[in-house]
This record gives sequence, structure tokens and C-alpha cells, in this order.
Amino acid sequence: MARERIVEVVVPIVPDSGGGGIGVVSSMALLLAGVVLFALAVLVVVTLAFPSHDPSAPSPTRVIGDCAPFCGLRTTAPAVPGGER
Repeated sequence: MARERIVEVVVPIVPDSGGGGIGVVSSMALLLAGVVLFALAVLVVVTLAFPSHDPSAPSPTRVIGDCAPFCGLRTTAPAVPGGER
């Protein structure tokens, strides 16, 4: 015959720590702040690696050559007196 067996399992109940942890919202805010700081660091590194050049100042290494084949070409039509074409 089969016997019935009773087993007692003791499950300890641990009381809540009372909010001593950091919390979900705070950890998400810290993660977001870390991502933003990392992005700013990458931006600074890229900015320092590739400095911007002033387009108004000509480059001292660029030499403008002769415009012989293109000097006579006009890119715009001259204005017609009286506004007629």
C-alpha cells in the first residue's frame, strides 16, 4: 500500500528593507546621464580630431592656376536696358 507523507517546508519571510535601495527611477536617470555624458565625450573627441577651417581665409598651400580656357566664358547674361530681352 502507498503511504502518505507530509513534508513541512519552511519559507523564511524577509521584511522589506524600507526603500534603502536606489530605486528604478533613480537608476534609469543615472543610466540616461551616463549615456548623455558619453555622447558629449564623443562629440568633444570628434571636434578636437577634425578642427573646422575658416572658409573666408584662403589656404596657403592652394595655388590658383591660369584661367586661360575659361576666362572668356560668362556665367550670367548681361542686363538689358529697359528690362526687355
